[in-house]
Amino acid sequence: MKHNIYDLFSEYTGELPEIKKDTYDAERIKQLVSQKIKQSDTLENTVSHNSELCREAEERKRKTHFLKPKKQCEFSNDATKYVQSDSNGNEEYCYYEYKFKGADSMKEKWIKPMRAAVIALVVAGGLVGSLTLMKSMKKDKSESSASVAGSQADTSADRKDPDKETIKVAFIRQEEAAAGEFDKHIQKFRTANSQYRLDVTEYRDSDEADAFKQLTADISGGTTYDLIAAYPGQLRVLDNRHYLADLGEYIDNSENISREDFLPNGLDAITIDDHIPAMAFDIDAETICCQTERLDDPHENWTFEEAISFIDKLSDEEKSVLLGPGTKRKNIADFLITGAINSSVDFRNNKFNAENGLRQALEYIYSLPDDSGVYNDGRIDVKPILTDPYARIDCFYADRTISQQGNKPVTLVGFPSENGNGVKLGKWSSMYGIMENADNKAGAWKFIEFFLSDEMQSYTDIVHGLPIMERAHKIWWDRAPEYQFSINSPVVESYDAPKNGEAANITITDAQKKQLDDYIHNMKIFFYEDEEVVNIIKEECDYVVNGERTPDQCIDILNDRVGTYLAENG
Repeated sequence: MKHNIYDLFSEYTGELPEIKKDTYDAERIKQLVSQKIKQSDTLENTVSHNSELCREAEERKRKTHFLKPKKQCEFSNDATKYVQSDSNGNEEYCYYEYKFKGADSMKEKWIKPMRAAVIALVVAGGLVGSLTLMKSMKKDKSESSASVAGSQADTSADRKDPDKETIKVAFIRQEEAAAGEFDKHIQKFRTANSQYRLDVTEYRDSDEADAFKQLTADISGGTTYDLIAAYPGQLRVLDNRHYLADLGEYIDNSENISREDFLPNGLDAITIDDHIPAMAFDIDAETICCQTERLDDPHENWTFEEAISFIDKLSDEEKSVLLGPGTKRKNIADFLITGAINSSVDFRNNKFNAENGLRQALEYIYSLPDDSGVYNDGRIDVKPILTDPYARIDCFYADRTISQQGNKPVTLVGFPSENGNGVKLGKWSSMYGIMENADNKAGAWKFIEFFLSDEMQSYTDIVHGLPIMERAHKIWWDRAPEYQFSINSPVVESYDAPKNGEAANITITDAQKKQLDDYIHNMKIFFYEDEEVVNIIKEECDYVVNGERTPDQCIDILNDRVGTYLAENG
């Protein structure tokens, strides 16, 4: 079996080495490769002997960001455009190619799966995409790594301009939504602050944890950045290692903002032990909504006993659509375990106690009969009993909360908890930290302060949940109904619409707005939840949900795994 992918493609296309790499002809390459595959089964045999690699490659292809769904793409001089045809032959995708850089220790870990990805892409029909991957692999091996430079790197002209002040940014390239938010932040800042040049280094891998390990290895080796954009839990680890500056000092010395300008619980949510290691620009808060008339005692933040008692009173059909179509057991598990994670893990103090709700949730789930073969696909005319809206202050709140509950009075009860923390924070966008030994701390703070301004906090493409600044709430709150996404805009009723198809329009009332405002200002949140801990708990709880382990066995394993992780990273 050939290990050199370039040779493998050369054999099957013949003319490939003669085609200029910077001007790949998509149709010509597809034609050549298709002809050669028809003439021989060698490639198919190669793939069949490496099915495990192909499965891994398909997963990698799903998670990475090589393909961008844009018909027109603008690139800096540091990136090259490629056309990628999808499985239907639609050429509406493009590919960023960047300079790879990093430690030699990452070469085999990154290159081998990429080779597997090339084979899998050929089998799936992504021929040109394979060639672009192959092109990256032909680069100097000393530059190969899981870290990638330049998602929004400035142009060559910018780099040569001595008047531009450089801000070095490290970014862990994450899931598409978070990556898109980072790109918007970069572009917004560059447009409004032309005196700065952003030198962006991206760290990415199929496993986000490995990308973070590469970043920490580089920092330990002496690499310095001004700004670091990463998920909250990752920044918590960097703070524990004393790599991050206290942003509280920058706030106190700022002429533009003060601590009183923040949403009070938002400021508390980014604070650890009286210092602020990182900044968030918005709050992605997910809660649980229920029709008030269904609750015996319509209070917020119910306990596990109250939540389980509520579930027990539901019919089988209602249980199967507790949060949406599915099985009873899976619906109930998703609801209870989400709350149990928030209750059992004290992310502020890095402690884990399964007795704070998790054991109770697991024992109840384990007692339920196996109904994996009875799946409600949504065709049964029973609406979700609970909905999980984001605590937003735009029209989506009315749509996902009031409308989806049939325009009836609702209570924001949150996920069940033992500590009154019924809100789940979404993993949407990055937080930003300034390195303690940064070369350009002033420029890094300028970046953060820019997005805390009233103007940036009022943009719908910057704030997707709740603005972290108090003043911005009033801006969103008072927007006219004609304003796009205004919370005062009417939405079409989603559920219980008249049978004649004339769905009613719903506009949030003043009473409903006050209910939301009270909830926003009283919800308990803490940004630095470690996604790795959440994933460990979900992974082990799945064994109980599937009936493969008892709650005691699960908790014993979690005490070991979570306890060890928190000890090592706390």
